[in-house]
Amino acid sequence: MIQVQNDRLHFNWLGESGGPYPRYEVIREGFDRVLRHFIDFVRQESVGDFRPNQWEVTYVNHIPQGTVWKTPGDWRFFRLLGSGQTIKSPVRCEGFTGEWHFQIPEERGRLHISWQRAKRTASEHKSEELVRLMLTARGPLKPTESDVATIIDDLNLGRETIVRSFQCFMSDDANKYWGLKHA
Repeated sequence: MIQVQNDRLHFNWLGESGGPYPRYEVIREGFDRVLRHFIDFVRQESVGDFRPNQWEVTYVNHIPQGTVWKTPGDWRFFRLLGSGQTIKSPVRCEGFTGEWHFQIPEERGRLHISWQRAKRTASEHKSEELVRLMLTARGPLKPTESDVATIIDDLNLGRETIVRSFQCFMSDDANKYWGLKHA
């Protein structure tokens, strides 16, 4: 899906249930093509200069119940939640929504993580419980850094930050479940 707004260009992949997940490189090549066409269009139509001021990469992960977790007590597969689930209490946790924010080294940007419990309709009579874990890497572009190669380099940094952070924040068992090596 391509979305053009006054101050941004979005290039999204929307997954379909059961469909193959395209690799980042394929999505990035598509974005590169669309971005170059968009820049050419802006120049040809004399609608102004292309001056992006920010880059962003977002991964939305749906982690269904029954994979690496069965109950909220199992949410310690996400290391940032590990300690909160071991507190002895007369109540039982049934939900949590949270956000974390991290700086990408050398002030190149930030990593934003949001967590929420959600439901997805599996069929007309059944819904599926899941954790929606969204990781967004975002950073500034200086006016002198608006060339396509620099934008792609920054998107690559964002993707690498997300992938490595995801692996670091997951438990060893969760990484093993997904076939990932701890970063």
